[in-house]
Amino acid sequence: MVKLIDPLGSTEARGRIGGTVYNTWRGISYARVKVTPANPNTAARLAARALAKLCTKRWQTISDLQRSWWNDYAVEHVLSDWRGKPKRISGFNWFMKANFNRVALSLAIVDTPPVDPAPGALATLSAVTSGNAIAISWTLPPGYPVSSQSLDIWLSYPMSSGRQPKIEDCKRLAFSPAEAGSYSTPAVVPASYGIFARVIHETDGLASPWRLVKHTREAITFDEVGPSYPTLGVSLAPIIFPWSDPEYICDLDTNYASCEVPEGEATDFLFGSHFDFSPPAFCSILGVLARIYVSDCPAGSFEAQLFDSTGPIGNPMISILPALSDEWISFGSSSDKWGAALTGPILAQDAFGIRFSYIPFDPGDSICSIDAFELTGYYST
Repeated sequence: MVKLIDPLGSTEARGRIGGTVYNTWRGISYARVKVTPANPNTAARLAARALAKLCTKRWQTISDLQRSWWNDYAVEHVLSDWRGKPKRISGFNWFMKANFNRVALSLAIVDTPPVDPAPGALATLSAVTSGNAIAISWTLPPGYPVSSQSLDIWLSYPMSSGRQPKIEDCKRLAFSPAEAGSYSTPAVVPASYGIFARVIHETDGLASPWRLVKHTREAITFDEVGPSYPTLGVSLAPIIFPWSDPEYICDLDTNYASCEVPEGEATDFLFGSHFDFSPPAFCSILGVLARIYVSDCPAGSFEAQLFDSTGPIGNPMISILPALSDEWISFGSSSDKWGAALTGPILAQDAFGIRFSYIPFDPGDSICSIDAFELTGYYST
């Protein structure tokens, strides 16, 4: 913005010439570049426009008498904003407000104004961190009927702790039955949030004043499950070069599973599962570290692949290694999810595990001996 003295040779200039807008603010003349407002056609905005268009079209089709009823209702009633301050709106705006809420709740449009008073504001609204989500709870005013009432819950974008959230900073999170008394948000990043909630009367679409609670989702903490050995080891098809004693990979001891395989051929899969992982219910998996203890193996290629109840998940890990004896081979890391959409419930499956195969590079038949598998899962809450 540029401040002006005698804009365009006059005492004051207002309006637009080309791409420049002239105006006066508190006695100061200024000029600025014309800016076209952004119009992001998001799914939520398009849905809201469709609801508004539907309600507007209905207003145009109801009778003059019905419109007069809404105008009379507007004279007799005021609306409270989110701060509790009253303001007066037109009959058309009351019609739009009530029916916009009903249509959003998948209810039919009503043509006549409400008979019952608007719902009262929530008696309490609170929020606590629950894993990586926010658990919201509320209570209705004493003696308030909960039938045919829904709670309209809105959540702000992540903001600094010192900012006062406004409803304009939020988007609708969910409609929840008023009698439920609680609702858990999807996972949110560590930050401060504003949570607005109001009661909507389903029969006529009237809404209570907003109630606000501010909450800070604490920083993520890190932990791990494991390291753990499998409790089930098996040799899987194609049964060409099978592993002997696959159950020996279930512990680090003097026993081992072994396989004899010609140069350039691949062993059968040596599979370990049932790691007995118990990650928290609300957690984000950050990575999985797999380790294999090699008792004796000539130089070759080693491949590891994670599994769950559906079969292979994510990408295989391949390592080209020299001859090894009494060493751990590592695949993945605390921040590597192997290209899989890993979750706590997946790690907790009995079927979750890892399979391993080996291809020797040395001429002739090679014997590879594996003493143990080990998995560690890393998560945040």
